[in-house]
Parts: sequence; C-alpha cells; structure tokens
Amino acid sequence: MRLRPHHLLCLFAYRGQGYNRAFIQRMDALQQAYLEGEAATIETAFDDVCAACPYNGGDRCANPEGAPPERIDRAIAGALGLAEGAAITATEVRARLAALAPEAKDALCEGCSWKEAGSCKEKWG
Repeated sequence: MRLRPHHLLCLFAYRGQGYNRAFIQRMDALQQAYLEGEAATIETAFDDVCAACPYNGGDRCANPEGAPPERIDRAIAGALGLAEGAAITATEVRARLAALAPEAKDALCEGCSWKEAGSCKEKWG
C-alpha cells in the first residue's frame, strides 16, 4: 500500500467513520492490512487513502477544513525520519512515535480537523 506520512497515523486513529460509504470501505480495508503487518510505502502525493476521498481534487486536496496535508506530511516525515519510497510497518511507526517527547507528538498533526475532533491522541499518544 502507498501512504502519505500523515495517513500512517490516521490509520491508527480511524474508527469506521468518514466522508462516505466508499471512503469508509477503503479505510476499513487499508487499516486492517496495515495493522496486520502489511508494509506501507511512503508517498508524498496522493496515496491509497486519497484515492477514495471525495476531496481528491486530482492534483491537490480540496478539503476546505484544517491545515494543508502537505504541511502535516512534512512534520510527520521529519519527526519520524521518513523518506519517500521507504517501506515501513505499523509496528515500526509505533516504535518511532514512542520515542518522541509528548509535546513533539502533540504537535505532529497540528491543524488537522480529525485531530481537533479528538480521534488521534487516544490511539497513538
């Protein structure tokens, strides 16, 4: 699977909710594969989550809410030492998250509307 850096964390926090039925079905399948050990290849553009998102604008994210996903991707990639094209498992992502200071984890997804709803912190830090 191909995932943007921020989607590595979204799949931990995902709770079966989303924009529409197609998106939810796609997220269900991706989350199951990821948590069962399938490695994700880091992608800095649209990935397998974006493919089912109704805000997929072709060459940009058209979601009017929250921070630009590119900014969040850069923050997460930097904090977790991720490079485009690298493969990483959920187990390795959790280990890298655990090594971060609490304030660093808290700042990772600053501005994301899903984080603001409280979805993330309880699942990964």
